[in-house]
Amino acid sequence: MVKKKMYPVWRKIKNKVISLFFVALAVLSLVALVSIVGNVFHLTVSPLHISSCSQNCGWISIWPGIRALWWTLRLLFIASVIALPFAFGTALFITEYRVTYLVFIVRLFVDILAGIPGILIAIVMYGFQFIVGQSSSNELFISSLIIFLLPKLAKGFAEIFYGVPLHYREVAFAIGSTRMQMVFKVLLPMTFRTLSASVLLGVARTLGVVAPLLLFDSGIHYLPVDIYHLTVNGEFIKAAMYSLFLLFTILLIYLFAAWLDQEIIK
Repeated sequence: MVKKKMYPVWRKIKNKVISLFFVALAVLSLVALVSIVGNVFHLTVSPLHISSCSQNCGWISIWPGIRALWWTLRLLFIASVIALPFAFGTALFITEYRVTYLVFIVRLFVDILAGIPGILIAIVMYGFQFIVGQSSSNELFISSLIIFLLPKLAKGFAEIFYGVPLHYREVAFAIGSTRMQMVFKVLLPMTFRTLSASVLLGVARTLGVVAPLLLFDSGIHYLPVDIYHLTVNGEFIKAAMYSLFLLFTILLIYLFAAWLDQEIIK
């Protein structure tokens, strides 16, 4: 009888300990995240000290950063427009067609490309330049952005399509819809907001890429690359301004993506 009475108490204690353990892990993760973001923000803002900024900063020096941000967003827009159809088609091919060896191979390549570091993609593109002959650095620059962005979008789209319950597809096919009608009239409207959020998250990740793009000696203004060159040349105040533009742009993109992703597929 004592064992029967003590067992529920012991189970409650064990559940409490496990719950407290996971709460502690969550708090530690939050503290680590806040400390990292705060440290990055502090290192970014520290060169912009009032005494230094009063002599070297002004609205005139802000315009080059705004112009570099504008060129960066234009490049990302071009890369996204080119990568989106291929990513969307790849995700549909992976999720909406019967499993074959070709589907398995495509899924494997997408997973590999989405997981490898961007510097390896840039090295391949850099070597490709010598195989096909002299080609424009600007073209290789944009191609690296596309190749870096495409597999991440394709993998994100595929995971979103996997999250749609199967009975929606079955009902669409039962009433005589073709596969394309099912995709564009059932699947796409249900997942449009989530797909848009996935695109924004992919763009935000690509916006922070700098190491792969340093291999190409290009005159294109790309904000992370400009920050690197400004830091190397000792222009710390200007680099700090550009870094603030970059941080706030990424923050706005993430906030907008979080707002879009509020609708959860039921």
